Amino acid sequence: LKLDQAQFRELRQRGVEANLVDEALLEIDEEQLAYQAGQKRAPRFSNLEYDEFRLKLYRFLAQRGFPYDVISSVIPRLWSETHNPDNFPEEGV
Repeated sequence: LKLDQAQFRELRQRGVEANLVDEALLEIDEEQLAYQAGQKRAPRFSNLEYDEFRLKLYRFLAQRGFPYDVISSVIPRLWSETHNPDNFPEEGV
């Protein structure tokens, strides 16, 4: 998880040491946070085909600041939980 400059400055102004901010950020499991956010939204997209499901969920998670690699690992998991596994596209398709 990344802080923008304004958030980092605010924490510093409140007396939080930079190394404590860095340590706290290292302990955050971004993949778990993205998964939890996606779990709440994915049921709304359960009637969509995979490509549209992936696009909408990607946009949702990206707008919340999750990086591409985290989103890419979470989407297939959410798809398999909300759709019939027979609908999941094969690798390389």
